[in-house]
Amino acid sequence: MSESTLDPTAPAESPTKDATPLHTLLEIWENLLSNIEKSREERVGPQIAARILRAWPMLPLQRIPAYLDTYHSYLEQFRDVLRELISDNPEALKNLGSEDAELNHQLYLDLLFEWNCLALGFDLTWDVTHEDSYLQLAALADAFNFVLGDQGLVAHFNSIGFRLTEEENADLVSALKAWVEEQ
Repeated sequence: MSESTLDPTAPAESPTKDATPLHTLLEIWENLLSNIEKSREERVGPQIAARILRAWPMLPLQRIPAYLDTYHSYLEQFRDVLRELISDNPEALKNLGSEDAELNHQLYLDLLFEWNCLALGFDLTWDVTHEDSYLQLAALADAFNFVLGDQGLVAHFNSIGFRLTEEENADLVSALKAWVEEQ
């Protein structure tokens, strides 16, 4: 696994604030998630192993490859949701700069909902009695943080001026609660 983009212990890189954006946040995120397969094939070196063990000390060293495979699988599913949204809305990629937050606002709300549903689905199917439950929990927590955490991909919203209103936040929470009840 590389020392950069998909390191489960590192915050997601932030787009540059000073320059006029040449890409939408959707494209930047897709790019950040585009090297999962390459990252999956890389050798696990001692520095990456040590970082993972610092974060997850009960994870046996020999299970780190399985943890990384699970982590990458979760990220692939988040990426699939993003790619589907982009495929369904190719015109959104033309909305650069301040237009990104404004004209793609509903898409970002939809993506937040879909990503949260995906994470909740993982949560609902996780089984504490499974022999790899600790490994799965660690991979899920790290993938969730990479995408939806305070320093993850959604932290990039500030760089384009995207803000959730209190009403939108309340609607999102209500929709997620309804989704969970349907499961």
